Amino acid sequence: MVKTCRLIGLSALVLTLVTAAAFASLAAVQSAAAGPSRTPAPSQPQNPKLEAARRDAPPPPRPTQRPWRAQQASDILANLPRDVNFDGTMRGLSGGVDPDPRAVGRKLALGTPLFVRGLRPSDGNEFVVPVVADGTTIAVMLVPIGRDGNGQLVATRGWSTAASYPAQSAEGAIALAGVSGQPGVRAELVWTYLRGLADQFRPFWRIEQAGRAVSYVFEDGRVIRASDLGIE
Repeated sequence: MVKTCRLIGLSALVLTLVTAAAFASLAAVQSAAAGPSRTPAPSQPQNPKLEAARRDAPPPPRPTQRPWRAQQASDILANLPRDVNFDGTMRGLSGGVDPDPRAVGRKLALGTPLFVRGLRPSDGNEFVVPVVADGTTIAVMLVPIGRDGNGQLVATRGWSTAASYPAQSAEGAIALAGVSGQPGVRAELVWTYLRGLADQFRPFWRIEQAGRAVSYVFEDGRVIRASDLGIE
């Protein structure tokens, strides 16, 4: 009886040792698979003065806009490319996050600047300048003329209404007004704020006959008699 108990105790001891050895072996395998542990890099000491200087540093100054003459179309073609907003505008048309597909990979050029007279006394004069890619107008630039005769690029508008700008030529506008072939007729590009019809970016044709405005032809081809609007 005593021998049996001893054998049972010995078997339990052997089983315990085998189990412990198995767990130790498994732990060693898992440790090897995990790879060598990495020692965290020591934190870099920070310089409070340097950090404060970085936080308080002002943004880089914007390029200074220098006045440039904008009296005639030739002035616009000569001076607009050196406007501080010009290069960024041209890059935005042909590249960047939202380029015009018609401009990508193509050389852009300026078309003939169009003089636009302010119709009301408070409306300043301006030039609207087409941007052309492969003979097609893809955008127009707005250059108001200051009282000093200088200009500045203030905005750009995409254009897809027609292959050229404006949508109607002077002759086409006269025809729409129904006065083709009549004596003393002329068409002039003008602008004023007319809700839903016109603004600085949407000038329109003023059709004049014998020195008197007879009708206005708008960008969408609409014709309205001058007397109906009561502007002049």
